[in-house]
Amino acid sequence: MKTRIISALVIVVIGMTCVVIGGYVMAALVLFIAAVGLHEFYKAFENKGYKPVYTVGYLYVGLLLLQVISGSAEMTDIYFSNVKAIAHINWFPLIQLFILLSLLALCVFKHNKHNIADIAVTILGGYYVVYLSSFFISVRQLDGGKGGLYMFILVILGCISADTFAYFIGCKFGKHKLIPAVSPKKSVEGSVAAFVGAALMLSIYGVIMIQTGVFTEVKLLHYPILGLIIGGLAQIGDLTASAAKRYTGVKDFGKLIPGHGGILDRVDSYIFVFPIAYYYLSLVVLR
Repeated sequence: MKTRIISALVIVVIGMTCVVIGGYVMAALVLFIAAVGLHEFYKAFENKGYKPVYTVGYLYVGLLLLQVISGSAEMTDIYFSNVKAIAHINWFPLIQLFILLSLLALCVFKHNKHNIADIAVTILGGYYVVYLSSFFISVRQLDGGKGGLYMFILVILGCISADTFAYFIGCKFGKHKLIPAVSPKKSVEGSVAAFVGAALMLSIYGVIMIQTGVFTEVKLLHYPILGLIIGGLAQIGDLTASAAKRYTGVKDFGKLIPGHGGILDRVDSYIFVFPIAYYYLSLVVLR
């Protein structure tokens, strides 16, 4: 437990420092998370006998890099508006098409090494790990980046609150198993606590932001709503990773973080939450 706590504190300090600085510093951290997380994902499926195509899969990380360089809000909309010759070209579908056709061609020319299941795992990793991770950057850029910091903290706080309340309430009062076939330790009581904890903590955060005048772009009503959304999605994200690990027969996705496993073990709930939080904030709150 001591190692786990120390590791968590180090992660929080490094992560939040990068988030506060923003820009290319935070982008570098997200690229690192995406690249390492993708590697961990592919390694887990290799344990099951699949053969992901690493070299082609890493092109998804290249798409994330292009998002950063272009300053695009989303990875699916990569435009270089400052280059007149290609100002109207969205590079995501073009590169995605290249990735897909390249992988399918491998089924023909490398049929003795790769099959269609390997291709599916390669693409799934690109979307599950890299595409979902890209929304860390998208949220941070909201409101021109000015209010993006407070909204990023909002989402992170919701995730941490859901996880913390679920863990302690589940340990203390958990008697009814949630989905034992996927995650034997999770309880219904802990699941309910995740919803309540996230809604409660975000409501307090919202009151502080509004009363102090630090950040008033998000109305108080949206904080508990986001808390409930995050409380549910964080659990689904965690359970999704648990299902993947159970299927591939690995305990953790990696060993990079002492007491926590790999990068993907640490961000599994976050990458599920950030995309929906981004669209809620951009389409409902800030429109």
